[in-house]
Amino acid sequence: MKKIFILLLFYSILNAGNNSTELHSSRSNLKNYSNINKKEDQKLKRAIYYYKNGKYEKSYEVLNRYLLNNLKNIKWQYYLGRSAYKLGKFEEAISAFERVLMLEPTNIRAKLEIAKIYFETKKLDKSKNLFEEILKENIPVQVKLNVKKYLKAIEKSRKKSFLKAIAVVGISYDSNVNNSPVDEQYYIPKLQINLDNTVTYDSDYAHQEILILNHLYDIGNPGGFALKNNFLFFLKTMEKYSDKNIFFYSYSPAISYRKNKYLVDLAIGYERMFYGSNPYLHTFYFSPSLQYMLSKTFMYKISLKFQRKIPESLLNKERDANFYEIFLSIQKKLSNKFFINPTISYQQERKIDSVLTNIDLDAIALGLGTVYKFTEDKSFGLKLLYRDIKYKDIDSLYGTKRKDRYYNFSISFTKKMSKGFIFQGSIGHIKNYSNHPSSAYKKSYANINIIKEF
Repeated sequence: MKKIFILLLFYSILNAGNNSTELHSSRSNLKNYSNINKKEDQKLKRAIYYYKNGKYEKSYEVLNRYLLNNLKNIKWQYYLGRSAYKLGKFEEAISAFERVLMLEPTNIRAKLEIAKIYFETKKLDKSKNLFEEILKENIPVQVKLNVKKYLKAIEKSRKKSFLKAIAVVGISYDSNVNNSPVDEQYYIPKLQINLDNTVTYDSDYAHQEILILNHLYDIGNPGGFALKNNFLFFLKTMEKYSDKNIFFYSYSPAISYRKNKYLVDLAIGYERMFYGSNPYLHTFYFSPSLQYMLSKTFMYKISLKFQRKIPESLLNKERDANFYEIFLSIQKKLSNKFFINPTISYQQERKIDSVLTNIDLDAIALGLGTVYKFTEDKSFGLKLLYRDIKYKDIDSLYGTKRKDRYYNFSISFTKKMSKGFIFQGSIGHIKNYSNHPSSAYKKSYANINIIKEF
């Protein structure tokens, strides 16, 4: 009996030791699991912070890197889908939202996001069906209104013909309307004399009116071939210098083809300009272009232009020339509030039959446009333009080839007003440096415009 008691006591002690070890192991595992959850929560919070601050690449990178550890985390999948959508990774976004629906089939937000992606990618039938399905759910009034807007847009997109018009009226100021040279005197090497600057330095005000008409007609299915017709009318009337009034109009038909992220335009055009009250110049041109939407936040466009300039005035009859340009533009959305648009172009102009030395030129132009949106209806813009211009012929008075460096800097403020009107004001400064002093000038300018889109 005593032996049995000792054996039972020994077994009890041994078993207690094992239970203690298991309990310690269980607590350790629970602690590790808790630490893992905390780490994943921190990653999710960091990703959401990136997303809400417009840093979609960073939020996507964090969420995608640790995706396998969070396949059952609805919030994780949702923000991964949103980040992928913002970067134009539509298939990945749909997959993420579908995982949300697998975990929670009644998640309306995920259905909405998928329907919006179908809309963005022109899968209109799928988008329409899903939006109509969502409308049957018990959803908030504002969500219902937004869904109806999408359905209306889908119906509108099935139209063949689209017309858009923009009207602009405004006033402007030019501090040096005659582009008077900077120096009061300049030296002419060939004549070995100093000449007085006889060009009047004077300012003037003007009022200007602009009308733009854009028409598009879809050929076949939406998103394929289309015909475009673009009209532009511009009138500028000076207060004092009526001989510098400008009337300009242009017409440009084009055939367009859109495929997924690509848009190709083949445009021809005619332009005519009146200076003062007399015909001054008309041109014909051909301009192919290619636009590629890399993501919802990044797009680039490259275009070529071949233009024939034909003077109509006796004053510029020798300015008959051919003009060539290659132009590259990049549009990048850095955040929900900040956009940039850098550009670069190379230009050539060659005279047809002229003795003038200020026609043949090669030029490189660099531009930068930025927009910062304070609110949905207020924005601030900044534009910089630099042109390096080298003329090919030796000037008969200076005995050298002319070289210009042109700078243009402007800032603008835009405010959306009621009934679709837009207010825009801008100020700027131009400085043209030249090795030929008679061509160097500077000026300041300002514009105030009211814009209406139809």
